[in-house]
Amino acid sequence: MSSGKTCFVYNPDRALSPAEEQVRLAGFPFVSTTILKRRGQGFDRLNDHRHHSMNTHLIVSGSIDIGKARDNDFKLRRVTYGPGDRVTLPRDVDYRGEAGDDGCVFVEGHTLLSPTTAERFWQRGTIVVVSEGTPGAFTTT
Repeated sequence: MSSGKTCFVYNPDRALSPAEEQVRLAGFPFVSTTILKRRGQGFDRLNDHRHHSMNTHLIVSGSIDIGKARDNDFKLRRVTYGPGDRVTLPRDVDYRGEAGDDGCVFVEGHTLLSPTTAERFWQRGTIVVVSEGTPGAFTTT
């Protein structure tokens, strides 16, 4: 009997990158790479948001400022991270990010996969939908 949940596996046609594997080995089983464009070039920021599980960001290239906003002013606890840096945030912490002048590529990792995060990973081609009972299949939380 089907549970009605959508099941996923990592895309068998796309191997995880070494950085994605590094984040998985650090205890974040759900990973995908995010590419932020150069400042002022379109998708160059992460608007204020939060995740329902602990999450991490491993910076692969470029840089990103991560912090909090107060009254739409991005100044509170703003820290710049560069290649090789990893910032881990607890669950339910509001934060935002802004790419540096050269953009930013980072691996995001999560301890739980929410439906919203699964949708984003699916759109990137990191995960694919499979039938319930498929070996290695996982669902959202």
